[in-house]
Amino acid sequence: MSSPSKRPDADKRAACARRWWMAAACVWAVLLDLGCGRIGYQRRSFDAGTGGLPDAAARDGGPGSLDGGPGSLDGGPGSRDGGPGSLDGGPSCEVGTLAFLESPAMAYVYTPIAPAVQVEARGTDGLRLEGCSIAITLELTTGSGGARLLGGTPTQNATSGLATFSDLTIAELGRGMRLRASASGTSPVQSAPFDVTLFDDFEDGVLNAELWSTWQDPPAFGAERSGSFEVAPLPGTSVEQYDGLQSAPVDFTGQRASARIVRTLTMSAGAYENDTEFGIDCDAGHIGWYAEAGELSSYVTIDGTPDARSMPYDPAQHRYWAVRHDASDDSVHWETSIDGTTWTEWRVEPRPFAIDVGTVWLGAGTYVSMVAPGIAAFDDVRVAPAP
Repeated sequence: MSSPSKRPDADKRAACARRWWMAAACVWAVLLDLGCGRIGYQRRSFDAGTGGLPDAAARDGGPGSLDGGPGSLDGGPGSRDGGPGSLDGGPSCEVGTLAFLESPAMAYVYTPIAPAVQVEARGTDGLRLEGCSIAITLELTTGSGGARLLGGTPTQNATSGLATFSDLTIAELGRGMRLRASASGTSPVQSAPFDVTLFDDFEDGVLNAELWSTWQDPPAFGAERSGSFEVAPLPGTSVEQYDGLQSAPVDFTGQRASARIVRTLTMSAGAYENDTEFGIDCDAGHIGWYAEAGELSSYVTIDGTPDARSMPYDPAQHRYWAVRHDASDDSVHWETSIDGTTWTEWRVEPRPFAIDVGTVWLGAGTYVSMVAPGIAAFDDVRVAPAP
């Protein structure tokens, strides 16, 4: 037994130790942003009992406990990790559904979809998951769900529950395409169906290198400028000279390929000096239109042998030139239009060769020396499903 003279010092040391533990507990509670009372320390003993560490009921599962109970650190309501109103998880980020807020009504091949596609992530309560970052991925499908070609950045993080896809491009034409959005933990959703067509109005002054390649019988003198694609042959050149554009591969089945002819090269009736052309180019031949010597001719060329039918060229009446495939009877139609909406049919033939892989082809050139050949200009080139 300690001597009476030493007990006051022992009591002081014990009181000091208790104060030290109380201070340490409060510091720990402040760091957890819970307050002293939230960890069960309100003048309670740490030796045993409610809120005491060694007691199993107090440490694991009891009120004010560290693991699992109300006000606990791990997992319970109001807990630190993951529960409703938790400190680390914030509001629950469990995805209930996805929804398209912006999806295309129509898209153009090799051209970013505009306006940008937007997909919203919603919680189980149907509200947008504000404060949550969720990875959402888009795929291009047919109506039946087959995967197709989609370029750009198809996976985006939904910042505050909203993902924006600003650089998506589609690498093939088609009808009834859909975008399918998916995220972890929820079922995919599909957009409304839309058609993918080819279109270029040449307004930005920069040739779309994914869509077009140039061809030329030297020298090169075609360029995108002044809101169109222009071909300006050199004057006084006795050798044949041509330039133009050829598109990326296109399936022309059931499509209309058309262009607005802003102007042809300078023509004189009966003077075969130059031509301006538009049509489709396939492995087995060509189908299209050309203007030459004051006439407009529909033509099909198979194995280098052309079959052309001509009529007087009227720049106003024949402002748009088109070739259309009718899938119902597998026929090809040559058409012109004043406005690109109402079409006049000039010729119909059975499809002469396979057109499921081909390119849009346009250009102009001279084959004799001309003092002033002029400048041919093409605009509003389009391949779209034919009605």
